[in-house]
Amino acid sequence: MSRLWPDIRLAARLLARSPGLTAVAVVSLALGIGANTAIFSLVNSLLLVPTPGRDPARLVTVYTSDSSGPLYGASSYLDYVDFRDRSQAFEDLAAHTLQPLLVTIRGESRRAMGALVTGNTFDLLGLQAAHGRLLLSAEQVPGGHPVVVLGHAFWKTHFGAEPSIVGQPISLNGQSYTIVGIAPEGLTGFIRGVAADVFVPLAMQQALGGDSLEERGNRGLMLIGRLRDDVPIEAARARLAIIAGQHFTDYPGVWSNVRGEGRTVSVLAERDSRLMPQISMPVTAFLAVLMTVVLLVLALACSNVAGLLLARASARRRELAIRLAVGATRGQIVRQLLTESVLVALLGGGLGVGLAAVAMRLVERVQLPLPATPALGLTLDARVLVFALALSTVTGVVFGLLPAWRASRTDPIASIKAGGDAPRRTRRPTLRDALVIGQVAVSCLLLVGAGLLLRSLTNAGSIDPGFTARGVLAFSIDLGSRGVDEERGRILHDQLLERLSALPGVESASLASRVPLTLGGGRRGLGVEGYTPAQGEDMEVHYSVVGPGYCETMRTALAEGRSFDRTDASGPGVVVVNEAFVRRFWPGQAALGRRVIVPRRVAGEGVDTPMAVVGVARDGKYTSLGEDPTPFVFYPASHLYEAETTVLVRTAGNPTALVAGIRRAVAALDAGLPVYDVKTLEQHVGLSLFPVRAVAWLLGAMGALALLLAGVGLYGVLAQTVARRTREIGIRMAVGATERHVMTAVVGGALRLTLIGAGLGLAAAFGVTRFLGFLLYGVSPLDPITFAGMVLVLAVVGMAAAAVPARRAARVDPFEALRAE
Repeated sequence: MSRLWPDIRLAARLLARSPGLTAVAVVSLALGIGANTAIFSLVNSLLLVPTPGRDPARLVTVYTSDSSGPLYGASSYLDYVDFRDRSQAFEDLAAHTLQPLLVTIRGESRRAMGALVTGNTFDLLGLQAAHGRLLLSAEQVPGGHPVVVLGHAFWKTHFGAEPSIVGQPISLNGQSYTIVGIAPEGLTGFIRGVAADVFVPLAMQQALGGDSLEERGNRGLMLIGRLRDDVPIEAARARLAIIAGQHFTDYPGVWSNVRGEGRTVSVLAERDSRLMPQISMPVTAFLAVLMTVVLLVLALACSNVAGLLLARASARRRELAIRLAVGATRGQIVRQLLTESVLVALLGGGLGVGLAAVAMRLVERVQLPLPATPALGLTLDARVLVFALALSTVTGVVFGLLPAWRASRTDPIASIKAGGDAPRRTRRPTLRDALVIGQVAVSCLLLVGAGLLLRSLTNAGSIDPGFTARGVLAFSIDLGSRGVDEERGRILHDQLLERLSALPGVESASLASRVPLTLGGGRRGLGVEGYTPAQGEDMEVHYSVVGPGYCETMRTALAEGRSFDRTDASGPGVVVVNEAFVRRFWPGQAALGRRVIVPRRVAGEGVDTPMAVVGVARDGKYTSLGEDPTPFVFYPASHLYEAETTVLVRTAGNPTALVAGIRRAVAALDAGLPVYDVKTLEQHVGLSLFPVRAVAWLLGAMGALALLLAGVGLYGVLAQTVARRTREIGIRMAVGATERHVMTAVVGGALRLTLIGAGLGLAAAFGVTRFLGFLLYGVSPLDPITFAGMVLVLAVVGMAAAAVPARRAARVDPFEALRAE
């Protein structure tokens, strides 16, 4: 340290003498390190931070395989009780699930995400309340404990972080609950990535409109347990496998999959289940892509700074030669120059951490068009800060090593005789040229990806989704939150549609349990008349329960037959299927009049109900704009009741102008019935394009940053070249070269470097962009227009970067240059 401290002080003085170069280097590195720090914070939050609470190494997650085969599915409450009491593997086992709830605060209702948890969940994890208390193990009597714990962020946002709210009532789904406590800060829920706003005893699930806990087939619970100290995870797996085999024998109807095999119980360690296994692979892959992109940007920043340091070392050649001549070793020279580069990197890292903190704040404030609030957990914790420090140090060594090594190889005598920087007699490719070519190549790759996604977004508007979103207002109501039974609910639905249809400016109105392209898809099992499924064939089909006039309101075209009308309520059950359904189950046959067999529950009993096909809808898009035609069934709301539904109102003018009238119409039926999630259908459908927009924004931002860095790097190369070749340019002009010739030579050099880099970038894009295919609509991953357009953009930037050096070269006075010679 005694040797290092003088080097640090000298490095600080030398950097202060070159404030312009130091500022450019620090800002360039800050952008790259800041982007990496922000993305690593996301990786840290989703993959590296353990579950809150005590001793997470003993925590495990338990899954029951789905009927269709996937291993990591949900469990029923009765299975949870058996696993907990009969396995003898757990110190404790808890269950939890998510359920959207309607929360009424000061007379205004809003959607909130509720975590329904067994009362022992917080004790199992060893968590303490920020205020009041958390849920108790005793609060597991069905319907007997209407209490709620507020999430910390929800409490701050909606109650101003006021501790006195504890003990006060709050309305959940129209029922009064008592706030007993505030969750600890940092606990966002028990499913990573999704924020829970309130925590409610699982025993209240049915009272809140959810499924009964007493039916073994109702699978919706995630299980988290703490292993006994003397039970390894392998033993827990073996014990639960025995219980699974017994359940297959005792309950074959609900414990077998589509192939008739018994279900599987899986036990994963906490570190392997921080993300739900179903999404772990794609999320990890996406995070890897993000880290790769920001590392590329950092590489660009490093190459820029390396170029600046090469130029600075060249200008300091005489100084370094004198130091070598008076006894300094080459190792001391390298150490001094590396100290300077690491100091620059640390300054850039400090600024980058500040930029990352600002970016995190901005991201947290963005209201994403998602049904649940993401819990990204972007924080600058110790792990993130250590990452930033390590990245800054490594970056300083990486970009400083080559300039330091080249400077240490200076011939002292030759450099002193030449005055420090001997001119080159020939123009050969330099290391700085190579760095600029690499910058342009990376910029080209990122810009091509962003260009493809932007073209995809443009093309998405021309895709026919099977309905017309323009002119439709959508809002949600939940009659279950008011305790309305099915019979009364059907009447209210009919009355509401009549009132809405009578409003001025309304062309038609209907309702749907699931609106297409709104991330609310679901599937339902059925039988098909005249079709024998293969062994293990998946017979679950996407569906929506819709009201009369749905096809007219949505302007969904029919290939044949009719839509639902009000007369269907008193007749036998009918359905409308789409063309893909007919092609799968009745290829080449007439569909009208054929029947599907729909499992229903009537008076608590399972009943198979035949429903006749009365219409065939044209194929549409139901879950994403890029999906292939998929079978779909529309069920009539008159026969399959849904308490929570989306009401659709087609208007002749601006849909938002009718919001006030619609609220009055609903209040006239039930003054306490909340209307929520009021949006135009175009806004709802915009959810389907959110992933494409997010990736396009990211690549576009990174591409623009890379382009800026490449432009700065190219400018630096050309400016240095002109400065070093001033005498040569003067001689050329003295013997007849014109200003135009000189400017053309400089701009030509810029274009040469740009086109070489663009060529390399295009070659890389040919191999990389095919992985974007699942995000592209109506555009090929090798789209020639996009590729050519990005080359043109790069050429323009190259010429712009060359403009100032070219003018400077053209203004060289040949007499002054010859006099200096």
